[in-house]
Amino acid sequence: MKKLLLFILICFYLSEMAYCQSKSIGWIEQNSGTSKLLFSVYCINKDTVIAVGSQGIILRTINGGNQWDSIYSGTNFDLITIKFINQSVGYAIGSNGTILKTINSGINWINVSFSNHLLFDLCFINADTGWVVGGGSGGGGTVPQGSQGIMLKTFNGGLDWIVDSSFDKVISSIFFNEIDTGYYCAQNTTHLAVICKTTDGGNTWSTVYTSSGDWYFSHIQFTSAKTGYINGYNEILKTDDWGLTWMSNLFSVYPQAIFSFQLMDSCNLYYLDGPDICMGEFCNHITSNCLSALDLRGLYFLDQNYGFVVGIYGRIFKWGYYDGINEKVKNDNIKISPNPFNDKITFSFTKEYSTKDNFNISIFNLLGKQVLEIDKTHDSHSSSIDLELPNYPQGIYFLVIKQKQKVLQTIKLIKI
Repeated sequence: MKKLLLFILICFYLSEMAYCQSKSIGWIEQNSGTSKLLFSVYCINKDTVIAVGSQGIILRTINGGNQWDSIYSGTNFDLITIKFINQSVGYAIGSNGTILKTINSGINWINVSFSNHLLFDLCFINADTGWVVGGGSGGGGTVPQGSQGIMLKTFNGGLDWIVDSSFDKVISSIFFNEIDTGYYCAQNTTHLAVICKTTDGGNTWSTVYTSSGDWYFSHIQFTSAKTGYINGYNEILKTDDWGLTWMSNLFSVYPQAIFSFQLMDSCNLYYLDGPDICMGEFCNHITSNCLSALDLRGLYFLDQNYGFVVGIYGRIFKWGYYDGINEKVKNDNIKISPNPFNDKITFSFTKEYSTKDNFNISIFNLLGKQVLEIDKTHDSHSSSIDLELPNYPQGIYFLVIKQKQKVLQTIKLIKI
């Protein structure tokens, strides 16, 4: 018995060093500490991430989402979009003309706004020069539709703003490649959505594309001076000639609507269609890594293997590598026993999983090698699943339970 206890203690010590080599990728739900609706998220780096939402809420993490802290915003108005110019300087914008600025990576925020319009998007080409767009009334709703648009421009980092409210459509997104050349998309309740271009820093604009339906555009992005993308109602459009012509049906999720997207490279993107976040592939027109989580609103990815998505009820999901120590996920709706175990472990479920659900179960050994991966279906007539493991040697193992790429639970197991 003493030898067994000594073995277990040694394994625990070694596991702290060895298991960090074992990694798997999936969706990990974070504990945000709020039930407020979150609209937007931005990754300054892999550790520092900031999310914003209704009633002026700002959440910030400095450890990759393991802990989220509430940051004082000084406003009760909704914050719709957050973006950073560099590691230190960022802006959060929203309803009632709210524009907040930080110069210390989101620790403190100052209000630099003065209008009462609903603001949707912003683009800065350097620390001094940037644009903020929106329109409609200051309160209520986040859909970019109305008969008046607004564009704000600053040359001194938000200290002063030049206001242009002559637009007859609400401007939902703006993107500048350089100080002179930029694009915006806009729509109102009676006219089709349009894409407009400027070559004189926004002094004059010309329409380069008009949609063929009654839906709106919400996000426009360029990957080079000549190549850009924009989401229509249920598709992604592309230009390869500086916005002069736009190819439709580049990527479609009909009959769903694409509300937001982020390009990862010339072939891949992440996109939101409301209830789902997925990786889409232009080249073969396929989707993968999908997560269904009700009303999702904002996303930001540093690369294909690391990013965050936010939405209703304060929900935050992280897409990335995890392990059983550094990112332990606890789920009170799933009980695993016995632990330590001999030849069998049992998964017991609460009423949270009362219907048939397919679970992916993975087990890693102490060296980080995956020794088991199996899909198990939880029958609604049973409250448990048994897993036989008679031929595995004694030692420390790490168990990961996933469902639809979402990590439900990770736990360290001991076989005796």
